[in-house]
Amino acid sequence: MIKVSAIVHNPPYQGGIMQYCVLLENAMQGMVDFNLVGFKNLYPSLIYKGVQPKKNRHGIQFNVKCPRIIKWFSPLSWFKAYDILREGDIIHIHWFTPQMAPLYYTVLKLNQIRDKKPVVMTCHNIEPHEPNVLDHKLTVKTFELVDHFVVHAEQNRQRLIKDYGKRPDNVHVIHHGTFGYFTKWSKETKAELKKFFHFKKDDKIILFFGYIRRYKGLHHLLNTLPMVIKEHPNVKLLIGGELWLGKKYIDDIVNKYNLKKHVRVYPHYVQDRDVHKFFDVADIMVLPYNNTEQTISGPLFVGMAFGKPIIVCPVGGVPEFIKDHKNGILSPCGDEEELAKNINKLLNDTKLQQKLGKNAKKTNDKFQWDKVAKLYLNVYKKASGIKK
Repeated sequence: MIKVSAIVHNPPYQGGIMQYCVLLENAMQGMVDFNLVGFKNLYPSLIYKGVQPKKNRHGIQFNVKCPRIIKWFSPLSWFKAYDILREGDIIHIHWFTPQMAPLYYTVLKLNQIRDKKPVVMTCHNIEPHEPNVLDHKLTVKTFELVDHFVVHAEQNRQRLIKDYGKRPDNVHVIHHGTFGYFTKWSKETKAELKKFFHFKKDDKIILFFGYIRRYKGLHHLLNTLPMVIKEHPNVKLLIGGELWLGKKYIDDIVNKYNLKKHVRVYPHYVQDRDVHKFFDVADIMVLPYNNTEQTISGPLFVGMAFGKPIIVCPVGGVPEFIKDHKNGILSPCGDEEELAKNINKLLNDTKLQQKLGKNAKKTNDKFQWDKVAKLYLNVYKKASGIKK
């Protein structure tokens, strides 16, 4: 059995990367022998604007031992982590921000000098959604020390090949696994949830969900709301997710168009056991992303798991999963008039809502974690020189 040493982002840290790591680890138990190292302190406060939890408040269970020893500010902890990682047959790291480059570069450079273990990197994002001048240089230097890459969409595979000069045989597409585990908490009726959120019985609910950052395009959705209200006076926008930009980002638009009665904002990280409330109460979901670095969207996969009709912008790898008017609606990035038309069309057509939601759920069901685990095992075998 291959022994896989990995730097992971397990609880108490929160968000899609944490969930991905734990769901993958659980799915691969019995297939590989994991040797994990986690973070005691993940982000400097200057970089991360959210809350760094100290306790695991998630409903997700992780069943693999994971000592938390890495501190972002402590190179000594990086060396300690490497002493653990070198016990494996291969090293696996998860890449999603160049701010982690000093840590990863140090660990992988030590490996190159001392042990030369094969390295697998899962690129959740190739470069960040909101890059700065150093990001590309840090990314290039770290990627030089990686043997095999896993990406979630073909678009990202092509970028690594064309822009970073990576060998096609060493870049593997493994689609993101389902976030269907959120649905296990669903129990309340829609009427009960409308009462919980203080909505009226006949209100039509639009959901925006996930970390609230500028590249997520929430401002586009808020700007379209007056055009939607003209046709649907009973529409309500439900916003759930940790706010990185300050509440003024939302309040300025809400006040400009007098939208206070139509917008409900829950500007905090939504715990796993409460996620279903937002999705089960919603009629449709809108994700107006405006950044081409969007590899794939965690909230999109959650919405698909709940069978929601979704309007999303065709950024990054999204069009590989959402086919226009088949399992969702693709709306041009930044085009607020077209976004309003698509929202009104979907709210007016319950049959279309049912069709898109049903097909979104079918699409989601293709991405079970047992399939993801088998594909990762193939990558590990290839990296280790083991024939399938």
